[in-house]
Amino acid sequence: MAAKSRTGNPGRTAALIVVGLGVVICLGVMGADWRQHYATLSKESARWRISGAPCQTVSREVFSSTPDPFAISPYATNLRLTYGDLLFMRNSGDAYCEDVMLKDNVWLSTQPVCQFAHPRKVVLTGPAGSYYFLTGDGAATIVVPETGPPTCVKGGWYQRGSVAH
Repeated sequence: MAAKSRTGNPGRTAALIVVGLGVVICLGVMGADWRQHYATLSKESARWRISGAPCQTVSREVFSSTPDPFAISPYATNLRLTYGDLLFMRNSGDAYCEDVMLKDNVWLSTQPVCQFAHPRKVVLTGPAGSYYFLTGDGAATIVVPETGPPTCVKGGWYQRGSVAH
């Protein structure tokens, strides 16, 4: 009996090497893309981390009975902004929203952050319910986390009529 050769099929071995190299190259490209995306999101998130005094969170009744002397209709919040499944209503000023990575995380998860130029009063309605904020004069920033209630702080870099980028 003749012994079988253990060298295998040279064409199959070459194909496995090519496939293996292709997988390694694809993983390298995906890793580089993730790293670049992470760096971009991290840089943007620093710009969107606004610190300031908290806005006053009030009930619907208090919100409805608080006039805004500078608005055309002092008790109404007739300026609307829809962002995803969120509805923001305010008395005055412009608004700008983005999905921002506020915490460093490997999954690149983001959350909506909206800045308002002089809104004075803001209602946020979303899947978790309605929230009412009295912001006073000046800018305000609202962060809507995945879990828990939204937060509002006085301050922000967005100004009326400006383009955010």
